[in-house]
Amino acid sequence: MSNSLTIRVYGLLIHDKQILLSRENIKGQIHTKFPGGGLEPGEGLTDCLKREFMEEVGIQLTQTRHFYTTEDYFSSSFHTDKRQVVSIYYRVWTEQLADITTKDPENVKLLSHHNDQVLYWAPLQNIGKQPIHLPIDKIVVSKLIS
Repeated sequence: MSNSLTIRVYGLLIHDKQILLSRENIKGQIHTKFPGGGLEPGEGLTDCLKREFMEEVGIQLTQTRHFYTTEDYFSSSFHTDKRQVVSIYYRVWTEQLADITTKDPENVKLLSHHNDQVLYWAPLQNIGKQPIHLPIDKIVVSKLIS
């Protein structure tokens, strides 16, 4: 087992009984996930979250509140060295909801290249029916439902 560790920080943006999701082409595979990404050296958790939302969503966050941190061992789905993943999720708020550009997540032409991304709003009541495959995200979905 590798001694490597990756720390991921994600935001749960809920508005009008919908949650913002991201469909992304990651190394040729399409994944539906929450907006966010990897902590960079020298960066704080909420600084990472704010940077990721600016990069991926194009908005500034006005408030964050811790929601969930992984409690068990998880191996990264995206690294070949089997590094451990620690993921931290925050409920987030923004004053820039109107600035979020969403598209049809079923339009696969928009996801044909590595790092292509489509943001979309999913009804919170149907979050369990979204094509979320990452094991830690599934835990978060179950916590959102309960």
